[in-house]
Amino acid sequence: MSEIAVLAGNHTYFEKIMPDSIDIHEHDVWEFMFFIKVSGVYFMEGKAYRLHENDVLLIPPRIQHRIIMDAPSEYERYNMLFDSALLPEDLKAMLPQINTIIHLEDNGVKALLSSFDVYMSSFDKKTAFIGFDAVLKALLLRMYLVSGESDRKQTSRVNPIITRATAYIQKNLVSIDSVDDVCAALFITNSHLHHLFQKYLMTSPGKYIMSKRIFEAQRLIRSGELPIRAASKVGFDNYATFYRNYKKFFGHSPSEENMINVVREQYF
Repeated sequence: MSEIAVLAGNHTYFEKIMPDSIDIHEHDVWEFMFFIKVSGVYFMEGKAYRLHENDVLLIPPRIQHRIIMDAPSEYERYNMLFDSALLPEDLKAMLPQINTIIHLEDNGVKALLSSFDVYMSSFDKKTAFIGFDAVLKALLLRMYLVSGESDRKQTSRVNPIITRATAYIQKNLVSIDSVDDVCAALFITNSHLHHLFQKYLMTSPGKYIMSKRIFEAQRLIRSGELPIRAASKVGFDNYATFYRNYKKFFGHSPSEENMINVVREQYF
């Protein structure tokens, strides 16, 4: 029997969801999202997508993203986190060829996902995840076929300065001393950069850099690195600062990372 690739999953509905309900975040595994009701914009590393009903997002690991809703609005979606290493080899090889965002008309997709609800309500978690896994694999195959037929190409740049700033931060994450370094590289003022981050990402440049470092440190710790070395490798000079922020992000200390069950649904 093959291993189960799906690690977490849910079906969520909000009668009214606020614009800032979902913080900018990332996962250490792939994320699949199918939207039934949505009115908002999806942001991913300096790019933006206007979301529509029946859109699917396929988000690779370690990509910071968030959804900003249009005012209080109705919101319903299915969401699964999965480990690509546990997919069959043929399906794993297809992932790079699947578009990040795809529009799937209701040609059986909702019916397929409705079985997700049946599994969730009828079986224990372990058994239900066998069903989730089958649903995910069928949907990935369908997305692969659609990707080969067309590409929506509805990507737009959030803002050229935001795009350049996030790219610079990604490239120089460890060596950046402060937000002033980013401003100097882009030849803009700190206040202007802060304004743009708040407008387009609803976070500050400092918090964005901090979150990138904390998530990278988590990846290193999970791979076996000692917390104090992980902190140094991602640019923290002071371990106490790293410790305080790590615990604030994840709710547990760095040394506890590999001693507890990973709560992967933190941002579901």
